[in-house]
Amino acid sequence: MSEETTQRAGRSWISVGAMAALIGAAVGLAGWWWFGPRQGSVAVPGYVEEPCATWFRDVPRYDPGAPPNGWTRLIVGTMDGEQIVYGNIPGHYWRLTPDPDVICGLHYNTGHTSATGEHSDALLYIVEGRRAGLPLERSETPQPEEPWRVREELLEEAPVAWTETAPEEPGYVYWRSFYHPRERTAAPVGYWLRHIAVSSFTFDNGQDGGEYAFTHSVRPGIDLEFAPKLNFDAGP
Repeated sequence: MSEETTQRAGRSWISVGAMAALIGAAVGLAGWWWFGPRQGSVAVPGYVEEPCATWFRDVPRYDPGAPPNGWTRLIVGTMDGEQIVYGNIPGHYWRLTPDPDVICGLHYNTGHTSATGEHSDALLYIVEGRRAGLPLERSETPQPEEPWRVREELLEEAPVAWTETAPEEPGYVYWRSFYHPRERTAAPVGYWLRHIAVSSFTFDNGQDGGEYAFTHSVRPGIDLEFAPKLNFDAGP
């Protein structure tokens, strides 16, 4: 084999090797992107308490056809001896803790309902929840008007007596109620939720183009701008 032929062959092998390396890197990156952020790779901040911290570090693989193992869409509670229900929020799954007033949550981008620029099965937030009742009688509880399921009250416009029920820790800017399943009415008890982002993205509530009033850029950590409001949920 001539020296020129040898050099050409060497260049060909170098090209093939470089191409193989690039393909390998791409496959590796795709593998991390596809599996990593959704299965056991969440960097849980130190301020997240147990048992939520342990559960968040072992996030199960997302399956749009079934809740992640150990998590549920609905939480069933009681109020004045009656059953009340919390949840069935798109992309959200919950887990009860030994403390009845504390829940842990996962917030996926199911159906692009939170971030149109991210994949529909991406995990966006880990969530901490604290149960709180508003100083309202059942008959005084704001109710959504048909055909709407949820009535929204902006945090900045809500009575101080309501907002004072939120935990002192930063990030608890969103409250959502339980509902009475028989009457399909909102209950004056719910959870204050703190959303902790696991990656960077734009939260647009599934409305590409910035039409959503609370569209904002999110960075890993506590999302202080997450939908600052109280939602009175009347059920499905």
